[in-house]
Amino acid sequence: LGSTWACSGDEQGNSSGMRRGQMGMAGGQRTAAIPVQVAEVRRGDIAMFLLHTTTIEAEKQVDVLAKVTGQVVALPAEEGMRVRKGQLLAQLDEAELKIDLIQAKAKMQTDSSAHARAKDMLAKQLIAEEAYETTRLAYESSKAAYEAARLRVEYTSIRSPIDGVVTLRHIELGQRISVNQALFSVADFNPLRAKIYVPEKDIARVREGESAEIVVDAVPDTKFAGTIRMISPIVDPTNGTVKVTIDIENASNKLKPGMFAEVYITTES
Repeated sequence: LGSTWACSGDEQGNSSGMRRGQMGMAGGQRTAAIPVQVAEVRRGDIAMFLLHTTTIEAEKQVDVLAKVTGQVVALPAEEGMRVRKGQLLAQLDEAELKIDLIQAKAKMQTDSSAHARAKDMLAKQLIAEEAYETTRLAYESSKAAYEAARLRVEYTSIRSPIDGVVTLRHIELGQRISVNQALFSVADFNPLRAKIYVPEKDIARVREGESAEIVVDAVPDTKFAGTIRMISPIVDPTNGTVKVTIDIENASNKLKPGMFAEVYITTES
């Protein structure tokens, strides 16, 4: 069997194979050949690390809700668009609300004049204190109604609450929306965040500020740098783990929330 394994297909190879096969016999027993690999000895670092898998998340992600009822008359924001805080995402029809604002302003001005006259008459002791208080309360009420009407007009301009990227748009041009309806989702992609759950026996080897390496299947040839931002002060009693939050730099914008990632945390080297 040894000679057959070593056969090279010619007489010379067969002869040498026979010799190797015969040398492999000891006391009538045959020994199996073991393949080996040779490598050059070199000096390098040896590191111990913790490996965990998780899903990448956005550090900030908010839903933009409607504060007034109205019809969408302009829709400048699209999914994937990068926006700044305060940038216009959608515009609602404000005609009806502007009429309410004009009426509220007229009522406030009328009550303001009545309050001013009552104050002057009270100073001259021409009216009772109760009559003055009535005009004062009426003016305060109409002033509050005017401010509320002014805010409703402002709310017809739907604006982004943060710097980020529009990830979802839930409305269409011409659609009539209602109060508290979800209109957009906006997320900040830099930095991104990974949350892992480390067993309590290993948590002493992890410290805030330490670096981590992140590898994702979507970009296999790139390792992304991360930093341990915070470590939960408690152990989850249901599974005996501690939540560790890692910030991931995403200057290249190659990473996206929802990507599956492997997180390597070096503990010793």
